[in-house]
Amino acid sequence: MAETLAAETLAAKTLVKPATLELASDYYLSNFELLLEGSRRYLDILPSELARLRAAYLACTKPSRMLLVRLLSRKGEWFRTDKLNYPEIGALEPAIKGLEHAELISTSSLPNTETWLKGVTLTELRRALLKLQQSRASEGENSLGGLVDIALHLGKSVNGASKETLKRTMLVLGPQDSQLLIGELNSELGIEWIELKCQRLLDGLLLLYFGNRYQDLSQFVLSDLGLQRFEVTVLDKAHRAYDSSEQLNAALAFGHMSQQIEEAILAKQPLDITLLLEQLNAIAAMPEANPLLERRRQKLLTLIGREAERQGQTTLAISVYSQCEHWQARERLCRCLEKQAQWRALTHALLHLCDLAGNESQWQIIERIGKRLLKKLPNGKDSKFASPSCHSEAPDSLALDSLMLRLQALKENVPGRLGAPPAIALQLTPNGERVELRVAAHFEALGYRAFFLENALLCGLFGLAFWDIIFAPVKAVFDNPFQRSPRDMFTEEFVSRRQEAITARLDEIAREPGAVIWRHFQQKQGLANDWVYWENLPQQALELTLAALSGARLAQVFERMLGDLKHYRSGHPDLVLFDAEGRISWLEVKGPGDKLADHQIYWLNFLSDLGEARVCYVDWATAGECK
Repeated sequence: MAETLAAETLAAKTLVKPATLELASDYYLSNFELLLEGSRRYLDILPSELARLRAAYLACTKPSRMLLVRLLSRKGEWFRTDKLNYPEIGALEPAIKGLEHAELISTSSLPNTETWLKGVTLTELRRALLKLQQSRASEGENSLGGLVDIALHLGKSVNGASKETLKRTMLVLGPQDSQLLIGELNSELGIEWIELKCQRLLDGLLLLYFGNRYQDLSQFVLSDLGLQRFEVTVLDKAHRAYDSSEQLNAALAFGHMSQQIEEAILAKQPLDITLLLEQLNAIAAMPEANPLLERRRQKLLTLIGREAERQGQTTLAISVYSQCEHWQARERLCRCLEKQAQWRALTHALLHLCDLAGNESQWQIIERIGKRLLKKLPNGKDSKFASPSCHSEAPDSLALDSLMLRLQALKENVPGRLGAPPAIALQLTPNGERVELRVAAHFEALGYRAFFLENALLCGLFGLAFWDIIFAPVKAVFDNPFQRSPRDMFTEEFVSRRQEAITARLDEIAREPGAVIWRHFQQKQGLANDWVYWENLPQQALELTLAALSGARLAQVFERMLGDLKHYRSGHPDLVLFDAEGRISWLEVKGPGDKLADHQIYWLNFLSDLGEARVCYVDWATAGECK
């Protein structure tokens, strides 16, 4: 029987949503109040405004709380009362009054012109303009004066005008006059509006509970429906991410800035870099150091630096990148220095970059920039650096010698750089299947057991081998019960903060790899883990792999992955094959026109020490041509 993990098998193994499970009518309230419960470990340091909003919410009646959660879950901060329809809440008027009394909402004002126009239909807008026209005709002059004349002008063509045309015409009035006109139009329609006054409450609770900007209340629904199950982690005061109200305020401000920058970049709008740096520097003036906040600050600096580059402000970008210590910013720093021919600074920046490199792709970047730098030296002399076109002095000889030694070491010691991997060629007849499955079937016909697993096998083995270490209690890495991995999983801090446990586990794997892997395979079945794709990790593939690889070899694989967990979790060969004697081999499959990526080459060359590792180039042929 074929061992290929075909598409039908993958589909059959995915977790199916329970068809009969229904959520309680107030499920959203229960979920929101889990956010509140999750904030309890921060009660002693909650900023005053957040503490006030939290207390005001808790003092409200259940219907008021239900309505507020409904509003917070919707987009925007303005809502029409006539568009709210929540039968489970009952009468909305008492709930609205309760929230207004608690100063969580307001019903006494109108949105700005653009928001108001978005909230009404074209039919309503036309009706209001025509009513205003009729009112003008019957009442004569009134306090609005020229604004009504504009309304009359609009009314002449209102039945044929699009909403966008009417909107543009009204916005020409300017903020103050258009708002006066909006007030009249709104009165004609009799619309009541609710303005949220507590968005900061939701922002703060989401930050404290999820610790990021991409998870929201929908996460609770996935859990309630049984779509995801998670490992139990320690969530107490001793392990929280922030230890002062200043840090909480800084985290909220960083999140707001990041969102603003990303939205502007997506909209291709220019950013005021000077203003952003002033805002960032004001936020960063914190009394206590916090590694998490410092990482976020440097990420923001990197975004700002990239924007400076886009605007052609290379010197400013250099200044911004110089404040960062992570790879992305320091690489950009080197490229900016190279662009400005600042050779001395570039030499020192490359030496710094060498210390940050954790994988072959990064080493390759260093090598390429370094080679370009060294080409500026004619015959080993530095006279070219002193040319009038250069912006800086030549590199000092000691730094340059150090860089040359580091570059030479890269050539000699970087693993996986053994040239092009062995290749085979196949001609196969297409039948609609993925090319990887066709190649797997070909090798099965030759007597192999073939599994199409891509990254799932080695990542799964890693996740099972280090499961308890991944989810061990460490300060500031777990915010909520819905995490697939700790916050620092894909940073260098993951290893440094758990070095002793990781070293001991590698020793254990080298001696007896199966014990801890099978223990976690049985105990943790189905639990979410960023490394373990249960639906694509068949037990038989694990059994064959553990039988084929010694503990020392497996530990060697894990040591490589631990060097840069984010980078080395991808690029693995498509197929793992086992011959009749159980020997393992790896095969990267490339269809017509497809080429090997650098990181795939590195993996194949590395895995060649563990078993045969090749690339298979496939050409499609007719049945008569197939070999």
